[in-house]
Amino acid sequence: MNAQPTQQDVAAMAGVNKSTVSRVLRGRRDVAVATRRRVLDAAKQLGYRLDPALSRIAAMRWRKQHMHAGNRIAFVESERSADHERYWRGVSRQADPLGYGVDRFCLDDYHSVASVGSILLTRGVKLVVLAGFPSASALVGFPTQSFLAVHCGPTEPGFPFSSVMMDLPRVLSEVWTTVRRAGLVRIGLVQYHYCESHYRSLQLAGTYRALQALASDPVVPTLQIHDKAPGAAMRAQAAGWLRETAPDLIIVGCDLASEPFVELRERGLAIPPLVSLATDPEATGIAGYTRGLGELGALAVRQLHLNYLAGEHVAARSMNSLVEPTWQDDHLLSSSIATWIDQHPPPERLIA
Repeated sequence: MNAQPTQQDVAAMAGVNKSTVSRVLRGRRDVAVATRRRVLDAAKQLGYRLDPALSRIAAMRWRKQHMHAGNRIAFVESERSADHERYWRGVSRQADPLGYGVDRFCLDDYHSVASVGSILLTRGVKLVVLAGFPSASALVGFPTQSFLAVHCGPTEPGFPFSSVMMDLPRVLSEVWTTVRRAGLVRIGLVQYHYCESHYRSLQLAGTYRALQALASDPVVPTLQIHDKAPGAAMRAQAAGWLRETAPDLIIVGCDLASEPFVELRERGLAIPPLVSLATDPEATGIAGYTRGLGELGALAVRQLHLNYLAGEHVAARSMNSLVEPTWQDDHLLSSSIATWIDQHPPPERLIA
């Protein structure tokens, strides 16, 4: 142990990282009460004292950072996830050419979105890219009037900021046209609660019903799968829906919605072709459109940059930008449809 204990020593005793110790000792309130108490107790036991010279240097660095805060973008995510990581890569890739630095904040590390907002205000950061906050209620406590922000992904009516999202109703129309041309008429839609906001789900369901009515196709009830249901319950729900509706093809709102069907297929049940409206490049065995989440992140930065140049008054105006998705594997869809038709001739497929 050093004669003069360091912040690293305090961190080791308290079981936290050095950054947390620094925030606690500077009086920051964005650390959990229990953690703050543990750090202060460790510092007291070790006899740690702030070095005045180092404190002055830190203050100088802080002032320098604060002066240039206008050139920084905060990426604020509701949780750590693979989707948010893809957003982050796109944000990082686009920020540098436009002259911005980017800082990442995840609510897993903070009390609430309100505490993150307080930190950004303290640092003078005005530009924010959000991920995982689809409704105004998800931003309770966040000082929305103090920031220019763009949200990655769909948002519900009344959301205070602009958003960038995939044009999923358009994708659904394109998929519908493609499979109808192949001779399939019993087309089922499966939605997964976690992937889509309530408003977005209604949009897709409305588009689906309109397409059915326009083509005078047999009505196949939409299957809604809830993300809180156990895997066995999802499989049972999916199997029951298949028995009742006998679809020729299943359109899923996202890859997660396809999981119970893939599992049923692995257990030996005959499953119609699956098409994902929003898939990932690494997904295998499912034809679909790639979400291009990295491109959504990059578009969010470009939109934010334009808002910034236009002036702060745009903060109160919500503008939604749609990104055209890219077809991932047309051959996979064609071959899966052909195989299904061969194995299930019209008398078996077209159930009155």
